[in-house]
Amino acid sequence: MPRASLARAAMAHVKACLLGVSAVGKTSLVIQLTAQHFVEDYDPTIEDSYRKRLVVDNEPLLLEVLDTSGRDEYTTLRQQWIAESDAFMFVYSIVHPRSLAAIDAEVQQAVRMKGGPIVCSLVGNKADLEEERQVSEQEGQTKARSLQDAGYSDGVVGFFETSARVRQNVEEAFYDLIRRVRAPRRPGVAAGAPRGQRDRKCVVN
Repeated sequence: MPRASLARAAMAHVKACLLGVSAVGKTSLVIQLTAQHFVEDYDPTIEDSYRKRLVVDNEPLLLEVLDTSGRDEYTTLRQQWIAESDAFMFVYSIVHPRSLAAIDAEVQQAVRMKGGPIVCSLVGNKADLEEERQVSEQEGQTKARSLQDAGYSDGVVGFFETSARVRQNVEEAFYDLIRRVRAPRRPGVAAGAPRGQRDRKCVVN
């Protein structure tokens, strides 16, 4: 089989892992993507995986989303999922500043488990609760840039503000992450290359 065909076959199945503290809306985001409806009540201790067939940029793929609980007692399963994932979406809530502060530890764990820089995006969820906002969009953008500048990312760190309730930027955030997985690395730059060799641009949406 030609090398290009092998590359396409390898990318036909993308595993993305959602990480973040409890109650930021990770499950609501993935259910909104896969089932196109908003779930108000669910058990935050449940860790599960969801699958959905998508067509991104005219190329079909199977996306598997691993939804972690954010609870310490599920560490073993979380570590397994991190090790198996192609990309990571770090989720915080714009109404809970501590959820953004906790992102650094989540990112560091993923980088440690993967053994080097990762493909990732930062997502500020619950954007429909504008009147309750406690984390500005600028703060989210700054955090995304800091993760990139620290050398944690294999390329650009994407940034989105989303709302699972009203489906704001849900597809856009996941599709963008898939594109980051598919994007070839710059010629001559390995996954663990020093950060100065990688693209320093932070994409803000």
